[in-house]
Amino acid sequence: MRKAGESDESLKKRFTAERSRQFDFLMSEEAAFQGIDAFSERSGELLKPDYQLKPSDGRKLNYAITKQKEAFEKLNGLLKNLKDHHSTLFQANGITLKHGEKFHHYFNVKHFASVEAKQLKVSREIETLEEKKKTFERTFKGLQGNYVSKKRKLKENRRKSKNRINQSINNFINVLIAQKTQTGRQQHSSRVSHLRCKSP
Repeated sequence: MRKAGESDESLKKRFTAERSRQFDFLMSEEAAFQGIDAFSERSGELLKPDYQLKPSDGRKLNYAITKQKEAFEKLNGLLKNLKDHHSTLFQANGITLKHGEKFHHYFNVKHFASVEAKQLKVSREIETLEEKKKTFERTFKGLQGNYVSKKRKLKENRRKSKNRINQSINNFINVLIAQKTQTGRQQHSSRVSHLRCKSP
């Protein structure tokens, strides 16, 4: 909306700046929402009320909680962006909108609601995941360390086995080289003896 006494050029600049602000915000909001929804879908199994936890779920739960907390903070950033801009739309009393700012105001209010709704969803998922983590720790207390130890032991055994195989191959190659060297020396000695015998 045109402000009192505002020129066409000033109105055009304000409109262009606001259109750019709204477009940038929509792109950021869409990217954040898509990332959150995609991750929620991948973690959907962990979020099911009837999901049976397994010893291998500890790391998955920690990762999911971390990612959702990061998403929550990203949404906080979007809200701060809106609030910072929104505070400039009011007169000194903080209640009355400045003339010509309704278009900005309506956009901000609409997206306050959408971002806060998404943030509430993420917050509930974090609560669910943290409850699952507590259940996991109670259920698998003492077992998780054994599970990790078994994995490490298996990995260590594979490493040792690989080292033994490599050592055996190296030993075999060294034996072949030694045999070839010994054969070469014997052949050389035989030729030298033969030549000596033929000498007058």
